[in-house]
Amino acid sequence: MHSLLYVMLSALLIQSLYDRLPEGYRFGIVLALVLGVALLQEGIQLLFSERQIPGPDNLFDIGVDMLAGAIGALLALVFRKRLSMRARQSLTKRIE
Repeated sequence: MHSLLYVMLSALLIQSLYDRLPEGYRFGIVLALVLGVALLQEGIQLLFSERQIPGPDNLFDIGVDMLAGAIGALLALVFRKRLSMRARQSLTKRIE
């Protein structure tokens, strides 16, 4: 379930911040934001659990969250690239 949430989080971040972020840094900045959310979520879970030290399961969760975030960001970038290619194709057809 968390994976789907992180896919959507990163896709929505790409969509909303696309024009505000430099082209070469979009993917990295979005993944950094996803990492921040994942660390915050794991930290909150640790606060409300009986354990005080993060274990391997916490690191695994963060890794899965990051993988899902990367998949969502890549899907959003591919989607935007295809949309812009289609828009250019239809524009060139109108001009001709």
